[in-house]
Amino acid sequence: MKLLFIAVIIGVVNMFLQQQTVIVENNNRDSLKMLFLGDVMLGRNVGKYIKEGTDPFLYIQKITKNYDIVSANLEGPITDTTICQKKAYSFKFSPDTATMLADNNIGLVSLANNHSFDCYYKGLDDTRKYLTENQIGYFGGGNSQQSFIIREINNHKIAFIGIDLSIGGIPTRVFYPIIEQLDKENDFVVVNIHWGNEYKLNYSTAQQIVGHALIDSGADIIIGHHPHVIQPIEIYKNKPIFYSLGNFIFDQFAEQTTKGVAVEVVLDKKSTATVRILPYQRTGVQPIFFTKNKEEIFCNNFLQHISSRKKCSFGFTY
Repeated sequence: MKLLFIAVIIGVVNMFLQQQTVIVENNNRDSLKMLFLGDVMLGRNVGKYIKEGTDPFLYIQKITKNYDIVSANLEGPITDTTICQKKAYSFKFSPDTATMLADNNIGLVSLANNHSFDCYYKGLDDTRKYLTENQIGYFGGGNSQQSFIIREINNHKIAFIGIDLSIGGIPTRVFYPIIEQLDKENDFVVVNIHWGNEYKLNYSTAQQIVGHALIDSGADIIIGHHPHVIQPIEIYKNKPIFYSLGNFIFDQFAEQTTKGVAVEVVLDKKSTATVRILPYQRTGVQPIFFTKNKEEIFCNNFLQHISSRKKCSFGFTY
């Protein structure tokens, strides 16, 4: 029965691989630069700031323009529907925020989180529509066949898959054979995963078990979010697991929730990845990246257990 289950999953993956491939223009160079951001929440008080003329991307837009792919966790639906869940924390973003994302070169978002369904299927469908209209790719937030997307750029074929463990949903074991197949079909596999305990500064044993299993299945890097604070990085089998990047744009203002890290990944033609940590702190709802000196102080602590680190960067073979 288990073998049959895995065979069915792999067959479904093969069916959807081709139609979910997005070919992006070639920039006439061999390297590929990607930037990964944590939770982006553009509703509630952030939405009020935007209406009043505050641009949450003001201090980072020149940086995001320098990447081939910028990806973030979109922490809520883009919709104008008024029929939404009545719960303690229910988010929705104005339709014009999709244009704001595109204008700041955020071209890929994960919908695999506990807020994508805050306005039910109508909200999720609207989100996909507005993202598509703005040429923003998305993954996660649906069934297992909607969990991944493939981008091909500068002769690199990259698979992105979104997993949400913050609420009951698709069992984690469903994703392992999908990742195994994506690993066979692509050069590099990125797992975005919504997991862990909110406001906890360290990852749990449960997170670590899943993180290791994802790497064992073929993931090359794991980008975690949901705790709203930074959690440590672990290197497992020479592959990085970022347990939580923290908030990127949010309206939480406790000290630890205003800090976060972005992750730069540069792939070269020799199957080497260079990872650079870009720490930042929000002023209001606007993230501001650290100066060089402050960045190095932060990274000296954050990467202290990684012997191969060089200031805020390290490399690995994929």
